[in-house]
Amino acid sequence: MVDKHSWNDAEIFHECAHGVLEDGRKWLEAGSVDHEALISVVINPALLRDLSDLIKFCHTGELESYHSMMLKYVPERLHFSYDSMLARTQLSVLDHNNNVGREQASTADSSLQISLEFKKAQSQWRVRKVCKHSTHNYKKNLVMKVLETRTTDDVP
Repeated sequence: MVDKHSWNDAEIFHECAHGVLEDGRKWLEAGSVDHEALISVVINPALLRDLSDLIKFCHTGELESYHSMMLKYVPERLHFSYDSMLARTQLSVLDHNNNVGREQASTADSSLQISLEFKKAQSQWRVRKVCKHSTHNYKKNLVMKVLETRTTDDVP
């Protein structure tokens, strides 16, 4: 905030983890009204207490979904070269992003589909919406773009 990147009064971290920052950044002046107002918000005990409670409500479903998708393209039991790993990771990202936020599936009579699942950790049943099947439309577009590039550019 004030162009200070190292300190001695912390238990674990004593400097910023970033590298050299680009020139032209605007920093707050230490001790200014704006700086003091920001500090009062950031170290507010009520906010810090709320932040410690917030971790209890983090939903990791999308991240777990992505990791599952990643295993489809990059199985852990196989070794891949760097280029192959990069391409497979990029494909998993394309696949995941193409199918994230799908609409809820419906039955023939237009009612929305749901399923029940039992959560062992909480020992309770939960209603879950059933999403439409994933699509792989991005693959056709990707192949068309590769062929288009291959035919128009002088690629060896």
